[in-house]
Amino acid sequence: MLMPVNTNGQGSAFLICLAFGVAIGTVYEIGYIARFCGKFRLIVSVVADLLFFAAATLLVITGIRLADDGSIRAYSLLAFALGFCAERLTLGFLVAKCTNWVYNTLIKIYRALKKVKVFSKLLK
Repeated sequence: MLMPVNTNGQGSAFLICLAFGVAIGTVYEIGYIARFCGKFRLIVSVVADLLFFAAATLLVITGIRLADDGSIRAYSLLAFALGFCAERLTLGFLVAKCTNWVYNTLIKIYRALKKVKVFSKLLK
């Protein structure tokens, strides 16, 4: 006997997983840009990878629990992958520009604080 397939809510579950896939792509993009910043690239790469895997795991588990009540379906995994790819191909450029702007702003603030006598002793 075949099990009946419940199709109610599959569209909204797909969209939820797609949105979480975009979030995973955004976290990946931020970590990817952070790898090339600063002196300690190896340490930053390891930390960025660990944070990405922790965030991706949390987002996948949360997305699956919200979308399908914890049931893993093929279309959910496809939606995560499509969301990730969509972010990398469309929003990735915007996230990269924003991340670079934040990094450059923090460097300018650091250099300005380094010139102030009170902070120069703390920042050495």
